[in-house]
Amino acid sequence: MNVLLVNKFFFEFGGADVVVFRLIRELEDAGHSVVPFSTEHPRNRETKWARYFVPHVSYRDNSEGPLRKLVTGLRSIYSPVAARNLNLLLDAAPPIDVAHLHNFNYEITTSILPVLAKRRIPVVWTMHDPQLVCPYHRLYDYRTHEICEDCAGGRFYRAPLRGCIQGSRLKSAVGAAEAYYCRWNRVYERYVTLFTTPSRFLKEKVIAMGAPVEPDRIVHVPNGVDVNNITPAGDDDGYLLYFGRLSAEKGIHVLLEATEKAPGVRLVVAGEGPDERAAHQFVETRGLADRIVFAGYRSGDDLQNLVRRARACVLPSTGAENHPIAILESFASAKPVVASDIGGIPELVSEGETGLLVPPGDPEALALAMRRLSEATALARQMGRNARRLVEEQYDWKSVAPRFIKAYALAAEREVSESAAGHTRKTTE
Repeated sequence: MNVLLVNKFFFEFGGADVVVFRLIRELEDAGHSVVPFSTEHPRNRETKWARYFVPHVSYRDNSEGPLRKLVTGLRSIYSPVAARNLNLLLDAAPPIDVAHLHNFNYEITTSILPVLAKRRIPVVWTMHDPQLVCPYHRLYDYRTHEICEDCAGGRFYRAPLRGCIQGSRLKSAVGAAEAYYCRWNRVYERYVTLFTTPSRFLKEKVIAMGAPVEPDRIVHVPNGVDVNNITPAGDDDGYLLYFGRLSAEKGIHVLLEATEKAPGVRLVVAGEGPDERAAHQFVETRGLADRIVFAGYRSGDDLQNLVRRARACVLPSTGAENHPIAILESFASAKPVVASDIGGIPELVSEGETGLLVPPGDPEALALAMRRLSEATALARQMGRNARRLVEEQYDWKSVAPRFIKAYALAAEREVSESAAGHTRKTTE
């Protein structure tokens, strides 16, 4: 099988990108061929298909003038360059059996979907976020640091009213315009054959909020973790570890406040993001440098070693998490997780079994849970053994990858049956 795999990053920037590269390896190990389509970036992995990638644009650049921002905003809705380059790639690549989309919004855009439709390529889209129902794709208000579902039912005009995207009404208006464009043009209904969601939470949430697709076109396929390549350590160095994006919806500010309220707890923070400077300032101002260490961005063996030496890991999210890779990787290292009771997290973390759950945005509750695992070595290690067993049984890539292959086959069957019936969703306008 020849699989076109679309993701806007071709390096490990976040959890979705980790999933992409692990899936590529599993597909290739199973004898399938993968053709990537992504954006240009200095950190990209090497591939012979890079010549067809789309130029990268940062949407966090606030130095642009109004006209340039408008042009950039329009491109985030529809990219002629992406459509053209994908056509060129498909001309050069072997015949594609299925296209598997991951995160492609803003830079690659839905402009590629009609290209795939004209070539009658079935499309499977793994939703790593609630893009179908939320212009910010996060169900989160950046200004208030709160869960937000105001746009349920297609009321996307509420995004610019709130200024929820990075605190900017202009960026929120662009996000709303993208959402309306897709809704009014029935983009998802016409061009995506099958959707998968890593968590049951996300599937239920987008359906409840009025996603414009039939529920039976959304199937649950969890993220996986490479269990065999992660060997747990028999002991630890006593610190707690946060690894991930340093941003508001990840709860980094809550984590730092909780650590201040938990004397004796040592915390290592590994990652980068928009709140990185504020996090450093908090630690310096509060005199916490002896207990909180910033390790910077880590990946690969460097990150795995940090996880292996930790007592436990922490995921203090205030936003609605989907199916966090950080939890799976912690579990594979036999580390329990202290996490917010929000989104898809409770599908992974069982209270008292594989970790501890706390109310999101509550530094006092988080501090108590962190102290508990920091001080209770035997409890932490027992929870870690439970966690390791869980991922071995349910989330190893060797069992998850075949579920994606099954989704590809289902998408192909649907494409054929709908074409035979004369009412395929994919049009050729």
